[in-house]
Amino acid sequence: MEHGEPFFYSVVLAVSFLLFVASVTTVFIKRLRAPYTVVLVVIGLALSVFSEYETFAFLNVLELSPDLVFYLFLPMLIFEGAYNIRYLDLRSSIKTISLLSVISLSISTFFIGFVLYFILPYAGIQVSLLTLLLFGALISATDPIAALTIFKEIGVPKRLRMLLEGESLLNDGTALALFQVILVMMAAGAFTGRVVVEGFAYFWVLLLGGAVFGIVMGWLFAKLIEKVRNIAVVEITLTLILAHITFIFAERFLSVSGIIATTAAAMMIGNYGRYKISPNVREFMEHFWEYAAFVSNSLIFLLIGLSVKGASFGEYILPVLMALGVVLVARFLSVFTVAPIVNRFFTREGKIPFSWQLVLAWGGLRGALPLAIVLLLPADFAQRNFILVLTLATIFFTLVIKAATMKSFLHYLKLHLFSSTEELEREEGFILMDGKIQSQLRIMVENKRIPQNAYDKLSGMYHELNQKSKEHLRELFEKKGDEWSYEKMLSMLRKHALGMEKLVYLHLFERNALNEAALAMLHGQIERQVNRIERDLPQIREKEKLPLTQYIQDFFLKKLKRVKITTVQKWHDDMRAREVVQDYCVHRARREGSEEVEKELEGLQKESDSVLFNEALSAVIAQYRKWHVYNSRQMDLIKQARPQLVEKVEYTIANLISLNMEMEILKDMRAKGIIAENVFADVYQYYDRLHLEKEHALIHYHEKRLQDATSR
Repeated sequence: MEHGEPFFYSVVLAVSFLLFVASVTTVFIKRLRAPYTVVLVVIGLALSVFSEYETFAFLNVLELSPDLVFYLFLPMLIFEGAYNIRYLDLRSSIKTISLLSVISLSISTFFIGFVLYFILPYAGIQVSLLTLLLFGALISATDPIAALTIFKEIGVPKRLRMLLEGESLLNDGTALALFQVILVMMAAGAFTGRVVVEGFAYFWVLLLGGAVFGIVMGWLFAKLIEKVRNIAVVEITLTLILAHITFIFAERFLSVSGIIATTAAAMMIGNYGRYKISPNVREFMEHFWEYAAFVSNSLIFLLIGLSVKGASFGEYILPVLMALGVVLVARFLSVFTVAPIVNRFFTREGKIPFSWQLVLAWGGLRGALPLAIVLLLPADFAQRNFILVLTLATIFFTLVIKAATMKSFLHYLKLHLFSSTEELEREEGFILMDGKIQSQLRIMVENKRIPQNAYDKLSGMYHELNQKSKEHLRELFEKKGDEWSYEKMLSMLRKHALGMEKLVYLHLFERNALNEAALAMLHGQIERQVNRIERDLPQIREKEKLPLTQYIQDFFLKKLKRVKITTVQKWHDDMRAREVVQDYCVHRARREGSEEVEKELEGLQKESDSVLFNEALSAVIAQYRKWHVYNSRQMDLIKQARPQLVEKVEYTIANLISLNMEMEILKDMRAKGIIAENVFADVYQYYDRLHLEKEHALIHYHEKRLQDATSR
């Protein structure tokens, strides 16, 4: 213990100091106008000099060990990135992303390996081809953190961001899988056709096996989280456990790709399991993973800077310069080889413009993963130090040079500019916002929550802003009216309406007027419609194809109906009752969504004086009125067929809403000190159990259960 104590508190002190440095950097980063990760690397580089002095000697206890990066930080970074990826966004560009993450990465790997194999002897360095292919595989994995930070700051097209982020998520797993395959080939001691075929098969086992395992783990933990109710610490902890055990089990016990497995598991939680997370926990979940990514990235990039002193750059200056040039060319070559294939054969996903290709090539930064992979090499691996030096140099170059110039690059390509449609959306948003604020101010002054003189000043200010936005909108129509066709106006307003509709469904879910399955279905339909609009395809509504699971369920129910056994018939009737209530709740939600959208669009119509804009607006309003009539009619038909069931469903929904209100009032009373903490805990638990029973009754759609749920 005597030897362990100084080391232990040195580690705690070093971690605390680095997190303090990262926090201070984050506060001042906007003033510096430089990418966060770039600044951290530079600070780490400076700290490596200070660590030679006794005062900062405690920093020397920290090092980028393979286990620390690979099994602690990497799973958190992967999970956080994949958790926020929408499946439909990824699917809309999946072929392009797959080509970039597999074909493009393979091209980069082999180009780097073979070119360095032929040119390094001119620098007096002899390295085997397989070793250089190892370097090619690990250094071809991209890290979008710095680039995406800039994208958020100045704004770029949504699909371009999805391509860069999606490629990075998938090519991390591809790079590690390819690295492992090459290691197996090196262990085989021969480069024969059989070894190549076995390596190719092993590569796909790693990728596909990881994907399947990750999906299964994500599904299991989503079901587990569903069983937990309003216990934030448990729900968050389960996702943290999922990230790490998925990665470790995949890598250590199943011999499949841990990166792909963790990515798949995170996407399952972020999509399928998102609404299984308790509503009041969902926001905490996002903040937790944002914080986990902040800590991981901060420590990794600071430690990258600190690691410089351990690398012998001096003796490898010429090889480093050669490697940097080859890696840069390889990235451009790999992107510009794949992009024409996409533009020729996958036009339904959308073409990759030349300016986007330049951004993808220049934005292929390197970060934590290449360093984590190279640290996995055994200490006695031949040329390990040389590969480490090349890796660190490439990471430094891409972060300090490429990331620092990314903003200027985007400005030069004019990708930061709003499109004509985006400018219209911006002014439309201002007009809508000003109108809503003025409406809220009127309510506040009528309720005497603000004095009349404050209302007069604020109302006048927002009225003036509203008029300026209208004037700006008129100027835009005069300058760019030719760029705005009726179809473009219609597409923009349809997307706006779908966004409002989606928010209505979320509010209904939070009030328990919708269950998780219905919400997921409605949100999925809206996302598909938005995706179709963005790809200039017709918006489809009501007559969408049924999912495969629905076809299977309908087929299964038809077969059950023919079985003349009482228990089976009861099961059939129960499932049909669930289906009827689900349909009723969906039509009920759509009717309410149509009402809310219609009301907001009518308010927007009053504020606009553009003929073309109002014409498109009228078309969208008319469509929502039709949907309102359609859903009201469907509700009436269900009510006529099953009046008692519908009455009980409506009562249960109203009861759940009132229980939510009671629970919120109870929380407010505790906050004001009206009731003691132990009284609050007892009463709140009672309401929570009651709420769960009634929610369970609504979810399972059995008429007897609904009847029982009406008693309090």
